[in-house]
Amino acid sequence: MVVKEGELTKRQGAFYELWAKTGFDPKKRTECARRAEYPFPAQSAYKIAHSTRVNELIKEEMIRQNYTPEKLVGELKRLTFDSMNPFRSNMPDNKERRESTKMGFQIFDAFPAKKLDIQKTTAHFDISVETVKKLDEELGRNTVIDAEVVEEEEEEVEPF
Repeated sequence: MVVKEGELTKRQGAFYELWAKTGFDPKKRTECARRAEYPFPAQSAYKIAHSTRVNELIKEEMIRQNYTPEKLVGELKRLTFDSMNPFRSNMPDNKERRESTKMGFQIFDAFPAKKLDIQKTTAHFDISVETVKKLDEELGRNTVIDAEVVEEEEEEVEPF
């Protein structure tokens, strides 16, 4: 897959194309970053591979290669439940099973996003002037509050 100009930097594009040729094999990610001339290939490969834009490109490429979600689920299921230890054929390969399960959860967005875009918001609180004075006394400072003063209605108290 050729990356369109402007989608990624030149170096990111080189890394992506090299990695795409390996079928996006996570074990070959660092080598691809090294060949794309990144100074810290392991860290750079991890960061690029987990970027939102590269994930979108990978999804597009997988669809283009007819690697459907059904095929992916089948492969993850096989890895998760059938992986056996290469050194002890009668024991499960727990690391492979754990990693494939984690990958499945990541693909289906079961983990929260790594970065969140949070917009600045404001909050509205109704507190009395007395409460603000008590806070000032406790904190030992004078609080400046952007507030609208609302006159309190006096409650009528009925005699006993």
